Amino acid sequence: MAGLVLFLDAELAMMYSNVWKLSWWLYHVFMLCGFAIIACRILLEYRRHKTLGSLFDGITVRDAIERIQENYNEATTALVAAVEAKDSYTRGYSARVSDYAVTIAERFGLGRADLDRIRHAPVLHDIGKIAVGEQILTKDGGLSDAERDAVQQHPSAGNTMVMSVPS
Repeated sequence: MAGLVLFLDAELAMMYSNVWKLSWWLYHVFMLCGFAIIACRILLEYRRHKTLGSLFDGITVRDAIERIQENYNEATTALVAAVEAKDSYTRGYSARVSDYAVTIAERFGLGRADLDRIRHAPVLHDIGKIAVGEQILTKDGGLSDAERDAVQQHPSAGNTMVMSVPS
């Protein structure tokens, strides 16, 4: 971004300047700095990726993917907080299940992408409790048959919620 801003500054300096004036020299300085910044960034990406194909993928796609993952994590955290607000009995339960699942997956030697999926799946496994009434979730004592049926429907409700979101 900095390189592109410098290119824009250079073009503006060139458009509104006379040859051999300060603005003419600024054009060249801005252009050189812009090229230097972009070249350094490309070299750093190349050292990281080791191939030209993954280099250009990294430059163009990685930032967007990181923002999507960050938003996904924030949305997941908000949904879990909503479930736990309704059902204080299970507060922290989803996070503990996630930790156990990741520990087991690490012992199996799974890769980073699999570990990320496994980290999020347990967090979402009770998301369907949002569809269950709070009076049922917080009820002291046994549940009636109708209440038990409502609780037993939470996996289906969660599946419907999660399947509607492509990510």
